Amino acid sequence: VGPTKHFKSLNDALTCGQARCATVVRVNLEPGLHTMESEAEIMEDSRVVIRPTADAPLGSVVLSSRTGRPLLLVVNRAASVCVQRISFVFSTQPPAATNLKQRCIWVTEGQLLLQNCTVSSDAGI
Repeated sequence: VGPTKHFKSLNDALTCGQARCATVVRVNLEPGLHTMESEAEIMEDSRVVIRPTADAPLGSVVLSSRTGRPLLLVVNRAASVCVQRISFVFSTQPPAATNLKQRCIWVTEGQLLLQNCTVSSDAGI
């Protein structure tokens, strides 16, 4: 995923036809700041791996929200999501600790494993 790759955004990669048919969906993100318009939703009962491209240094891939919505949303009981070496940066003005839509990462069902990730959020996780 990146400006010069097949998919321009994480959402595009996760919602394409190939991803809906795959047993394991692997999404590789180019280094840089990926500013998201809406949350990346894992709604299918699939296994998903989100990670930087192989040559990307640690901390070089950053997901940030443009709209104050969650960056990652897992909502399927059978979903298994593994995120590796990604930085999540969430900031909203003003922060509201009681507004669930202003969470950096939101898991209602399913499994989420964060490996070597950083999470920064002024509204909570």
